Amino acid sequence: MKITLNILIVFVYTFLCSSNGSKDQDDIHHKLSYLEEQKADTNTFDLIIYGKDFAAGEIKVNLKSNPAFGERWEVAGKGVKPVYYNNKLIIIKGIARNRYVGQDIRENYISARLTNTGEKQIMISAVYALPSSDYNGANKLSALSETIEERPHEIEKYSLASHVRPHPFIIEGGKTWTEHIEAPVKTFKPGVREVKWLDILFTDTKIEAKVPADYVRNFFGAAHLKTEYHPYAASTGVTWSRVGTRWDRQELEKDEYDFSTYDELVESARSYGIKVLPLLAYTAPWASSVRPGHEDSHRYPPAENMIKEWQQYIEEVVKRYPDIEYFEVWNEPNIDWFLRADENYKVYVDKILVPAAEVIHNYGRKVVGLSFTTEWPLDSWPAKSRPRKHAENVSSNIKDIDRWLSYHDAWKYIDILAVHYPHGDVEKPSEPYAENMMPFFDHVYKRWIETGMIQGIWNTEAGFAGVEAGMQGFVALDPWEQPPLEQWVARYVIPPLHWSIEHNWHFRDQYKLFWYHMSVGDHPRDMLTRAGEKIIPSSRGQALHTISSMFTGGDTVSICRREINTGFGIFSDDTTAINYFAPYKFRNYAFTIDENIVVAVWANLPGKKAFGKNMQVTVEGMEGKPYRVYTIHYINGEKSEVGNFKFRDDGNMYIEIPPTDEPIIYIVIEPQ
Repeated sequence: MKITLNILIVFVYTFLCSSNGSKDQDDIHHKLSYLEEQKADTNTFDLIIYGKDFAAGEIKVNLKSNPAFGERWEVAGKGVKPVYYNNKLIIIKGIARNRYVGQDIRENYISARLTNTGEKQIMISAVYALPSSDYNGANKLSALSETIEERPHEIEKYSLASHVRPHPFIIEGGKTWTEHIEAPVKTFKPGVREVKWLDILFTDTKIEAKVPADYVRNFFGAAHLKTEYHPYAASTGVTWSRVGTRWDRQELEKDEYDFSTYDELVESARSYGIKVLPLLAYTAPWASSVRPGHEDSHRYPPAENMIKEWQQYIEEVVKRYPDIEYFEVWNEPNIDWFLRADENYKVYVDKILVPAAEVIHNYGRKVVGLSFTTEWPLDSWPAKSRPRKHAENVSSNIKDIDRWLSYHDAWKYIDILAVHYPHGDVEKPSEPYAENMMPFFDHVYKRWIETGMIQGIWNTEAGFAGVEAGMQGFVALDPWEQPPLEQWVARYVIPPLHWSIEHNWHFRDQYKLFWYHMSVGDHPRDMLTRAGEKIIPSSRGQALHTISSMFTGGDTVSICRREINTGFGIFSDDTTAINYFAPYKFRNYAFTIDENIVVAVWANLPGKKAFGKNMQVTVEGMEGKPYRVYTIHYINGEKSEVGNFKFRDDGNMYIEIPPTDEPIIYIVIEPQ
């Protein structure tokens, strides 16, 4: 924390008094005793200045807006009359949190200027930034003042930063002091995030966030990344492993545990820098709710009298791996292949999720659930009666995810929502299966994440998910998944990544995607293959590695807000063979990586190379300074220089990409 001279800056995490939370709105001390149970309006914060000899109107406070708003000095709470109390307390209410606080969680700060516009000196001993609350009325102001004076620890013990100054800070008449109020870097225990309150209080989707590359690096994971595949994880770009613990195998007999295989996995992952997400499932045969010896006993929930044994197993796992922070509870409970029960959502919440979450949270760890697959919402199993009309359908999935999270307030037991196969942006749906599922993400964010009910969303299985019988085996391709199959890696990964950066990605583990799955073979799902005796990434594994390396080569990643158009006939009338002289536009997703612009283009027009036309790109607001333009091959990552670009008087950049039939094109514009 950067503090100069004698000023005390204290940031306070406090969920102060929602309308249905506090039992006594007038008692500030009572409020503080219930901090972790309350929820406040965190869209704005109140600046509270405490000191001595304040005369009404004689202290001017300016705050510097963050880079997204031009870094201008502005009057704090412009248009809002500050509340003065007893010459020692000033409250400036309703300051927009998204306007004045930086983005990176380790570099968040407020720049403030305090000006004494009077003639006499004033003394300042504390400055607090708290979520907006109701301090109207003498009783509330008196209680707040008393708390600061007599029980400052009641506030400071919840502060991220507090520094007790031996002397107050004096501002002489007519003088100004500029202060950078920063969050200090603390010593963190493994898996402990002591800045969670800052995430909640000082972030907003409206800010053009620059996401640290490390967040993006940790976005990529793989399901079934077992011990034998750890040496190859880096070659596919993944840093997280999702692997089941299997209660039905680790405790074949009650109280007789065998964790040897998982111990080996966890230790190996640590040596390769891979983080592990244990998947806690399935029912031990002796604890199942079906008769002993049933071949599918593990697919059924624990018997009523075995819930405690389920909890005991969870506790054994959580205690055994103290460095693991997140635990996923069960797999795809909304289909009977993994959970066989009437009204799956009720059984899952009551008998599986809640008992497990109680144990996991008791040890200070995080719960990942529901592990809900978007393939089959609305209880559309068993297989003989499943209606395909619901598969990967936005409205059906929204209805069902809300039902699952709302039942018995299941959301209270979940830190990170897990979903499977919400197929990114396939652009042109093959009805009724494959709507662009990004509106589903939007709903989850608006209702469940933005409101603070859950912290984030992980796609713990992504990739090819079709389950119609076919030549590919049990898992077939869906109808729209046409060759080349590598294009679907981009289509299923880049839109969720783009969406994550747009949606308040304010702590590293808020958003993730796990590709399914890490195995060696020739199946479309296999991320690895063999070249003779050597194991190498498959073409799908290469495509994922290309995405990961492309987005983690700098320090920060953000959304590029320049208008960018891609396609044929964008700036010339040469599309007669394509679209009757009208521009044929391709969808694109644009990012800024440090100073570079990276554009992912869905170039989905088959046989376009036969037209013999260059693909055209326009980028608005580009200066005519030196740039390097090149493409990155979407599978192998090879770079190809693009020399045909120019600038016009309208301030735009005009690029022509040589003819190609590749369905995905990555374009990089790099200042020189």
